[in-house]
Amino acid sequence: MLDKEIQNTLDECMSYYTSEENLGFFHAAKKEFINLTGMINEEDDDFEHRVNSFHDWFLFHYELPEIKRITIKNFLLHNNKPRNVEKGILEAEYSIFEFLRDGKGESSFKNLLSGKEFSIREGMSKGTFVKGDIFLSHLIGARDDVFFSRGICLIPRSLKKTIAKEVEKNDLFNMRHAKNRFLFTLEKLKNKSKSYSHIPAEKIFVFN
Repeated sequence: MLDKEIQNTLDECMSYYTSEENLGFFHAAKKEFINLTGMINEEDDDFEHRVNSFHDWFLFHYELPEIKRITIKNFLLHNNKPRNVEKGILEAEYSIFEFLRDGKGESSFKNLLSGKEFSIREGMSKGTFVKGDIFLSHLIGARDDVFFSRGICLIPRSLKKTIAKEVEKNDLFNMRHAKNRFLFTLEKLKNKSKSYSHIPAEKIFVFN
C-alpha cells in the first residue's frame, strides 16, 4: 500500500542519516531542534513523542548545511522513488489539528489553520486521541487517503480559541514560514509547560 511505501521511504532516509558517516548532520540537527523546541528528556512521559517529533522535523524541515536542501528532499533527489511516493512526501502538511470523532470505518479531524475537516480511514496511521484533543503533526497524502506522521505533540485543548485568534490575526494559513515558526513555538511552550504544571496554560502560551 502507498502509505507503507511512503513510511518505508521516510525510514530509509532516517537510517541513511543516522549511519556513522552521516551522524554529524544528525547530531547538529538535534542541537538545533532542542534550541527551537526545548530539551528531550528520557524521564518524561512524552519522550517517545518528542523523539518522533524531532525525527519529523529533521526529515521535513531541517536544511542540511552546505547542501542548503531539506533532508527528505535531498534524499529523494539521490534515491529514485515512485512519483506518487515522492508527491505524498513533498506535499506533507505541517499543521495543528483537532480530533472530532470516530465514525464507521473512519475518524474525523479538523485542520485548525485551514478550517477544513477531513477523515482518515481505519487502518491508516492516525494516532490515538480523545474527542477534542488538539495536536501538531504532519498530514501525508497517499492517493485518496491521508495519514499522520509519527510525530505527535498534544497541545492543551483550552488553547483552541487563543490559537484561532493567532491564526486569524497573522493569516498563518497563507504564510508558510510564519506558520511554521508559530507551530514550533507551540511545541516549545508545550515542552516548557511540563515544568510549570501548576500554572494555567493560558499564562504560559503567550504569543508576541
